[in-house]
Amino acid sequence: MRKLVAVAGAFALVLTAAGAASAGPPERFDDPGFNNIFPDVENQLVVFWNITRDDYCAWEAGGFVGDPPLDAPVPVQLVTTPTGALVFRWNAVRHFELWTMNEDAPLTGPCEDTDDSTEPWAVGSARYMGNDNDLFHDESVEAGLYRTNSFGDRGLARVVDGDGQAWAYNWAFRGVFDKNLDFKPVVDFHRLH
Repeated sequence: MRKLVAVAGAFALVLTAAGAASAGPPERFDDPGFNNIFPDVENQLVVFWNITRDDYCAWEAGGFVGDPPLDAPVPVQLVTTPTGALVFRWNAVRHFELWTMNEDAPLTGPCEDTDDSTEPWAVGSARYMGNDNDLFHDESVEAGLYRTNSFGDRGLARVVDGDGQAWAYNWAFRGVFDKNLDFKPVVDFHRLH
């Protein structure tokens, strides 16, 4: 569920930017609003990819007016299959921050959950990639989905903490909805080395 929420904003922007896709060659474009922010409760961190915490929190405080202040737009690809399923993919390297989660973090938002810190715990860059093989599955279709909907993401970051120590941080999430719209998480982990 964590990743569904994290990626939902990106999907909403894709829907707006792409419009209705038709069968044919891939549609490629740069998404000006694609970022990923998520809590890593196990490691007591909050992850910011393609947006800094400071910029995000200022944008939030201003009422989310305009496009998010990103590092850079993210190239995405949309492909419509002959059955009508819309396949969505992305892959990019962008700025990456790990912020220490407050000890009493209520998990209500990335700004509130990290407001005891004045700077990131570690900073670097991360390759973030993922896909959804049936983005616009139609729950009103009597037969259910066009096919099993497999979706998820993964990333690998190289960061340096405030003491100059190098770290690797990686994560992955994969979930599926079967044709009856039953959800099953397949992979969900965060690792800090």
